[in-house]
Amino acid sequence: MAKRNNSISFKKATIDLSTMQITEQIKDDVVVSDIMAVLKEFSRYENLTITIKQDTDGVDVIEDGLDDCIEEEDEIEEEEVEGAEGEVPNIPIL
Repeated sequence: MAKRNNSISFKKATIDLSTMQITEQIKDDVVVSDIMAVLKEFSRYENLTITIKQDTDGVDVIEDGLDDCIEEEDEIEEEEVEGAEGEVPNIPIL
């Protein structure tokens, strides 16, 4: 069975939400891409896998906002477990 893989990646990139652009540093050049154009290209597909990652040199660079999101998710999961008195809690598998 044939399998097709459509993907796009940006290395050494910065996202600027005020301009809706992705700026990528490639050797001695700078490439600017329109975020909406990238999303529109993939909007016609189903079963997408979306990953955004930051490569670091061993330094903890998670911003406070992201930490807050993670803590809120943990609190929600704990509340679901505590409120399930005598019942088997519905805990999502990540």
